[in-house]
Amino acid sequence: MVRLQGRNGNVVTKVDKGAHEAFMRPFVEIEATHRAFVAAEKVLENTIGVPICMPNCGKCCQMLSPVVWESEAKFIVSWLLGQDTEYRERVLSACEGWLLDRDPRVPTYGYSGILTQEQQDKLRPEVDFLTGAAPTALTGGKSDALPCPFLASDKGCTVHEARPLACRAYGVTHVPAPACPRPLSKMESLDSRAHISENSTLGQQLVKMVGATVEHSHIAGMLGSMFLPTAIYMTMRPEKYSQILHLIATAKTIVMNQSPNVLFQSQVDRVWQQMQNQPGNNPR
Repeated sequence: MVRLQGRNGNVVTKVDKGAHEAFMRPFVEIEATHRAFVAAEKVLENTIGVPICMPNCGKCCQMLSPVVWESEAKFIVSWLLGQDTEYRERVLSACEGWLLDRDPRVPTYGYSGILTQEQQDKLRPEVDFLTGAAPTALTGGKSDALPCPFLASDKGCTVHEARPLACRAYGVTHVPAPACPRPLSKMESLDSRAHISENSTLGQQLVKMVGATVEHSHIAGMLGSMFLPTAIYMTMRPEKYSQILHLIATAKTIVMNQSPNVLFQSQVDRVWQQMQNQPGNNPR
C-alpha cells in the first residue's frame, strides 16, 4: 500500500495490486481446500456406504483443541464477523473460558515474547496435552485432553461451517481414533479403517491443494501456528486479551513455527512413532 500526498495536501491511498493479491491468495486456497475436503468426505461415504461422522457425537472434539495456521485463523475470524452479534459473543465467550481454564496439567504461566528453545522444550508436554498428543505423563495413558471450546452442549460444533482443515481431515484422509463410534462398513474392521490415501488420485489432489495453502500462507507471512481459540480471541478482543494474558497458561499462547496440521495418515503414523520413541511414554 502506497500513501501519496497531492499538492492540495490530500492523502491518497493506492493499493499495491501485487501485494494485495499475495495477501488474499492464502484465503482463496483455504476456501478451495476446505471445499475439497468436504467433497472428499462425500466420496469416501459413498464408497464405503456408512457416514464418516455421527450426529451429536463429539468424541474427537473431546480429545483436543485445534491448532491452525495464522492464515486459516484469519479466514475463520472473517467468517465469524459475518455472523450475528449474539453468535459471535457466544463463540468469544467459549474462547475466553478455554483460555482462563486452569488445569493442573498445564501449569506454566508467565512466559511472554519470543521463547528460548529451552522454554519451548519445557512447554512441549503441555502443548501435546492440549492437542491430544500426550498419552502418558500428563494424561495417565489416556487421551483426556481439554475438550475443544467449540463443542456445544448438544455435541455439535459451533463453528462447523468454518471448521479447520484438521477437523475436516479427521476420519477422511487419516483413520479416526479407536474411540470413534462410527459404524464399520463391510470392507472394514477395527484394525483396518477406510480412509482416502494420499497416494490415491484424490489424495494426491488434496496434498497438492494443502501444499498450495502452505506456500501462499508462507509468502504472505501467515504460516505461524497457534491454538484456534487463542487466535480468534486475540484478533477480535485484542485489548481484553492483553489484560488477561497473565492469567492464561503459556502453552495456550505460544506461536509455533511448525505445521500444526496432521492431515494425512503418513503424518499420523510419523507422530505416533515419535511419541513411542519418547522416554517414559506408554503407547496407547
